[in-house]
Amino acid sequence: MKNLHTIQIILLSALLFGMGGCKKNESQQLPVAPPAEIKIISLTALKALSTADEVKVPDAKKISGVVISDISGKNVDNKTVILQEADDQPGIVISFDAAQNFAAGDRLEVNVSGQKLLKQNGEIVLAQVPAANAKKTGTGTITAKNTTITEALKNAALWNGTLISLTEGAFSGGNGKYSGTLTFQDAGNNMIKSMVVSGAAFENSSYPASVGLVKGILRTRGKDIYLDLRTSADVSAGSISRLLMDEMYVTSEVKADMTFRRAFETKTMHYERSGTMAYIPGDKFDGEILNKDRSYVYVVSSASNFSSAYFSTGASIDLKGLKEVSLTFAGSKMTGDAIIAGYYSVPAFDPASDVFKVGLGILNVPTILSADYKESGKFYTVKFKIPSREELIKAQGAGSEATVDAWLAAPDLMFSNQSTRSGGKNGNAPIVIKQIVYGF
Repeated sequence: MKNLHTIQIILLSALLFGMGGCKKNESQQLPVAPPAEIKIISLTALKALSTADEVKVPDAKKISGVVISDISGKNVDNKTVILQEADDQPGIVISFDAAQNFAAGDRLEVNVSGQKLLKQNGEIVLAQVPAANAKKTGTGTITAKNTTITEALKNAALWNGTLISLTEGAFSGGNGKYSGTLTFQDAGNNMIKSMVVSGAAFENSSYPASVGLVKGILRTRGKDIYLDLRTSADVSAGSISRLLMDEMYVTSEVKADMTFRRAFETKTMHYERSGTMAYIPGDKFDGEILNKDRSYVYVVSSASNFSSAYFSTGASIDLKGLKEVSLTFAGSKMTGDAIIAGYYSVPAFDPASDVFKVGLGILNVPTILSADYKESGKFYTVKFKIPSREELIKAQGAGSEATVDAWLAAPDLMFSNQSTRSGGKNGNAPIVIKQIVYGF
């Protein structure tokens, strides 16, 4: 019996020893894997992943760049940060799941492993990124890419979320203030929109009469491209310091279609001379773009004689010191027989052969012409630069100094309709003038 008990003890010890050995072997056979290294992915490569409306970023990925949005300007919501990789490199819009306080110039690393990459309102956006995924690693500087509106619009998809700068132009809209959707127009009459959101720090402050340089972030909203300001410091004033604006309409009853070579008055100004010019209620021919409660200035051009299709400022408008003038006009949609004053007939506009065009006359200088425009019922704004004294003297010829100086003291401008229209004996191509802005 004693021997049997001894044997049982020996067997139990052997079993326990074996089990311990098994556990030891198991722990040796199952090593713990180290965490995967998180590597930087370029913004170009990241955006290339966006092949559907929503994709998931692969694991172990992070991005790096410099913040170009500015939280102090409040022209972007506090959950959004716009990061640009480097000068002349892509940027991206990041929407976090909570408010962030990163400042312009902060250099960040953002863990984007497994995050959502969305196609959102025309942009590629990193959406609902956890706030804890971003950390500041230093500071940096991004130099705005100096470009043109034409190039910015052409490269909008590639440059979305990058800092750009434009030169020589002017803002319009917002009643002269940073408010809502503005338009920036350059010296070549190219235009881009700019959004000032409600609550922006500079909202309702006045923008300058002209712009020498403007910086902003290129954004997309649907089909429209925007240059979004960060603060008012993104805008540097240009050489124009004062604007005189004429809305070019009357509200009083119009008793006759045509004025025929006489003085006329708009709501705000008196013009001394005109050719074949008409006041026509806004809803008669062009109600889609004009106010029905106003009568507008129409200038009627004959294909064989541009000389009668004009009006001029005369001495009653003080334009001393004038540097530039902007004219907003549209080619009228009016067509028909005996449609103006009982006898003016207007054939249909043919974009294959017809054009809308305006001109500016100064002294005996050849008429300064706008570009050709091919669409009726659409407003175009043309900016004319007033020649310098030296340029005027050169154009007028030797001995014209006194004439030029007299004109500069009291400028007299002639606006003319240089449009053409085929298909009728008169070839009339009417335009409607919506606004003239004089810049000093």
